Amino acid sequence: MATSNRFYPVGLRAVTMFELNASGLPEATTTTLEYGTQIVGANAYELTIPDSVTIQHPGDDSILQTDVLPPTEPPTASINVSERNLGVIATLGGVQVNSLGDMQELGWLTNRAGYEPQVGLMLYQQAVDETGVRVYNLHVLPKAILSPKPTGMARERSDMRYGVTPQKVTARLHGQTLVEATDGFASAFVFEYTTPAVPRLAAALADGATTVFAFDADKQASTTNYVVTDNGTVVSAGITKATTGVTFTAAPTNGHTICIFYS
Repeated sequence: MATSNRFYPVGLRAVTMFELNASGLPEATTTTLEYGTQIVGANAYELTIPDSVTIQHPGDDSILQTDVLPPTEPPTASINVSERNLGVIATLGGVQVNSLGDMQELGWLTNRAGYEPQVGLMLYQQAVDETGVRVYNLHVLPKAILSPKPTGMARERSDMRYGVTPQKVTARLHGQTLVEATDGFASAFVFEYTTPAVPRLAAALADGATTVFAFDADKQASTTNYVVTDNGTVVSAGITKATTGVTFTAAPTNGHTICIFYS
């Protein structure tokens, strides 16, 4: 049964970052499913959707008519995080963490500024639907640029802030293309979902021989009603879905990215 589209959300449970390959799919390096990198300590997420442009048609000392056009600015977002993870910051900045003796070094505002890689983001919070059943509210940004912004030093808690610039896309993070005739829209910056259990996106790199892609023991699916893609194309035949993973009748092509979007 489909999850309710009426719910009451609270909190911020987890933020997961996905490095992207050249095709814009989650980067995978082996046939073992990978689940992205959690940005640990996330405690606040803000998303700002810009206002539409209002056009007024004045005349005869009054407003004759009013029309509305789409926004001329993109959406913006930010994430506040308690933990400062130099490895994550380096990935987002397109730089590296250096070891100097027993110290770790990270450069800020380097010559790599402006070359930051695009990443995918999944952020979710808990909720209850209108009948009191536990569900989850999920935001997915298939492509975004994250700009880490450190705070200074003071007696108060020093959270890390990430500025988020979502990118306009024509496909979901797992690669499934948007089709206006069936999806109702052909492009988006952000996707919102309700899910019956903790939402996850797993990716693996096919080797032409492996047919079984198993979920981690602590990341089993709640149902078998989930989406599997092979290099962005939805796979609906030649596979067996289970709560423990996916089995292909024939091994996917070597080098293809297998994505499983589930809860």
